[in-house]
Amino acid sequence: MNDVVWIVIGMTMSSKPYAGTQSVTRALTILNAFSDCRGPDVKKYVAAPCSNCKGQMRDLIEHYKLREKEGITYAGLVELMVNAMVDVKPGFIKWDDAM
Repeated sequence: MNDVVWIVIGMTMSSKPYAGTQSVTRALTILNAFSDCRGPDVKKYVAAPCSNCKGQMRDLIEHYKLREKEGITYAGLVELMVNAMVDVKPGFIKWDDAM
């Protein structure tokens, strides 16, 4: 996990997270958070705090092709917590699959 840069971000409820200026603002917020490591070479992880946020993050990343263009993937905050538990073997998040 040392070679992955990550942030936690929440989303607001919307039926189409990629419609309108709100989604552009969300995408720019994510890109600005990773401004020191832009491009697909550095893998980036966005942790969404709830399942609604996670679904919207998925749609946003797919719509703007952030995985291909910027190396950004997502999952929930819960997945990070479970992955950090020493009793869970192997880790819950398979980083190669997520990226």
